[in-house]
Amino acid sequence: MYIYLADTYCDSCGEKITADLIASGQAPENPRDEYSYDSDEFPKGSYPAEACDYPNHCGSAGDCLEAIDLGEYGLADNAPMFGAETRKVGALLSEDLTEDGANYLREMLREPQTLTYSRGIGSGAIHTRELTPYQNALHTFWREVFADYLSN
Repeated sequence: MYIYLADTYCDSCGEKITADLIASGQAPENPRDEYSYDSDEFPKGSYPAEACDYPNHCGSAGDCLEAIDLGEYGLADNAPMFGAETRKVGALLSEDLTEDGANYLREMLREPQTLTYSRGIGSGAIHTRELTPYQNALHTFWREVFADYLSN
């Protein structure tokens, strides 16, 4: 795992970013001395994967060199895409979660529920969370990878 520009990257993408910066002459004077530069200037790593507080994917997102195609997890070719959603997500950086990460994942993956607002202008309004096709496919992937955390 690499850290660069306030994001985390898989080893493949981190190595490519590093090589591209070196090739363009943007490397720090001593790139092996990670204390001599900031991760906003040049990637730091490679670091071993650690337990995360959420499912952490490569910051290269759909352009990741090890991207995960959500079509393999049920995202139809003609599914509508909204906002930042893409057909691919970056590589998963760790398959280990902290206790907070496991709780977060359980919350994200629980069945959509109906909420009834009890205060304010929307008092009495009802909202049912509906997942997009992208979210359904991503959640299918997470359920497969993190099955052990969900059975507890």
